[in-house]
Amino acid sequence: MKNKNKSGAALLIYLLVMSILLTLLMAGTYSRLLVAINRGQSAIDTLDSSYRAESEVNDFLARLSGGYISDSMLPISFTKDIGGTKIDINATLEGETQKVVATVGRFLASTRVVAERKVESIEDINQVELVLSLDCTGSMNAGANCENCNSLPSRFNAQEDAALNFIDKLSTLPDRQKFRIGVLAFGIDSKWLRVGGVEIKPENNVSLSQIRSAIEIGFGNTKDTSPACEGIMDATSVGTAFAETQNYFTSSKRAGVKQVAAVITDGDPNSRIPFAGCSPSTFCPAFPRDTNGNNYCEDNQYGWQCHQYSQYQNSFDSDGFNQVAYNTCKPLGVEFLSCSVADSQTEYEPGRFGIRDPQVDAYAVTIFSRPPADVVSIFNRYLGPEKYFNASRASQLTQLLNTILNEIISDREVVNIQRELPGQQ
Repeated sequence: MKNKNKSGAALLIYLLVMSILLTLLMAGTYSRLLVAINRGQSAIDTLDSSYRAESEVNDFLARLSGGYISDSMLPISFTKDIGGTKIDINATLEGETQKVVATVGRFLASTRVVAERKVESIEDINQVELVLSLDCTGSMNAGANCENCNSLPSRFNAQEDAALNFIDKLSTLPDRQKFRIGVLAFGIDSKWLRVGGVEIKPENNVSLSQIRSAIEIGFGNTKDTSPACEGIMDATSVGTAFAETQNYFTSSKRAGVKQVAAVITDGDPNSRIPFAGCSPSTFCPAFPRDTNGNNYCEDNQYGWQCHQYSQYQNSFDSDGFNQVAYNTCKPLGVEFLSCSVADSQTEYEPGRFGIRDPQVDAYAVTIFSRPPADVVSIFNRYLGPEKYFNASRASQLTQLLNTILNEIISDREVVNIQRELPGQQ
């Protein structure tokens, strides 16, 4: 009888333990399921709150831009509740800057988007630093009004005429004294145009008449007859023009100074230079040998070492072309352009941001009958379609540079939008 009692007690204990274990197991499974559901809901709430916050900010900015809301009506604050989503909008005027803050809260997420809008006028600016970058590659020898011919006038002639006209237009402006001009010539590397031994940089305040003379002397019918192009490595790194200009602007940053970059090129980016802000910071010429047989990888004035040179140093054909080098360097040239054109608040690749100061206005003019899709995409995405122009014929350059000048001197709005992470506000 005692053995039966012991067996019964053991069975009860066993069942009790199993019941507890089963309860714990079910609780754990439920807990994990609940966590998974909450995580999924949190992700949904985060996306929804972000979308709503950005939509509310853009809607309010559109009303400011359209004149439906004026500075005299600010500050404005209001709250909405849409299907369990709480939206707080606060718009204020801080000096000459309109600031709009949208805070959106849901059950498991909160998003705060801040936008600042300022309308700039040339009259409100103390000074304009403008760098004009001109293409010094061999392809500019081609005729101005045909795709692949070497007739005159050449693209060099058209570029010179457009630049001279640009300077002449500047000279007639009532606010011309506010402009400080720089002229950069580029291929793979770049050099400042000089006059009397002085580099034409904005900081040197070279007169417009001296700049005009330097452009006339510096650019001829071809690369070889253009003193401005002497010593510049002959391949296309459009990123060099933007990166070097940004480098200069960063060093000369001052309050009340508007900085503008304008680049003319007929080249599809195929090369790059070492530049710390754009990794990999490496030198890669798509055409390592120039027409005189000089090898940029083995001898250049900067002491740069060529990217993966050992893999293509013996791949030159009888004409000096190196297909392996071209295939290696072109993707790096395109990536370098993306990095140099994108601003520092914009990802040009996941987790990698551009180098351009978002306060710098950047313009690009290309010369193509059929511009490369990757170039068009980069400029439209990171400059905006209103700051990218294509000339199907180089003879259109003068008109396009006039359009850019009109854009520079016209009133324009500058908008900066960013999402703040929790704890930043």
